[in-house]
Amino acid sequence: LAEAAAHVGSDVPALLRGGPVVIRGAGSKVEPTPVPPLHLVLLPLGFSVTAEEAYRWWDEDGGPPGPSIEPMVGVAARGDLEAIAARMANGLEGPVERRHAEVGRARERLLAAGAVGAMMSGSGPTVFGLCRDEAHRGDIASAIGPPAVAVTTLG
Repeated sequence: LAEAAAHVGSDVPALLRGGPVVIRGAGSKVEPTPVPPLHLVLLPLGFSVTAEEAYRWWDEDGGPPGPSIEPMVGVAARGDLEAIAARMANGLEGPVERRHAEVGRARERLLAAGAVGAMMSGSGPTVFGLCRDEAHRGDIASAIGPPAVAVTTLG
């Protein structure tokens, strides 16, 4: 099943585990990792970006490889939100934002509303804000208003 899932998309095998994981390679290595639940506000944007487009733009812009995941795994396991925010990185965010300035504006809206950190999710265009707890998440979602969505990740 994992092999078939990897053919659908490199992130799909992670969904088979049912909890937080670290994916290595092209989805071929999926390792469970202890991470407490995180409270997020998702801000979907009114346009689409395909993974193909995002990666093509990354190639065109000469995007560098992303940072090592290991430091993030350690701080995430401790639930250190400030350290998580300081290490959040998405190499696709810059190329997508250069074509769709709305991504940067969404990130700034979440930060202005009080998010600990904010970043585009995956190939976008949804942007998420990291929140301290459920009440903080509710405050930020209310401040942003629709179409913001308050969620809690699996832990």
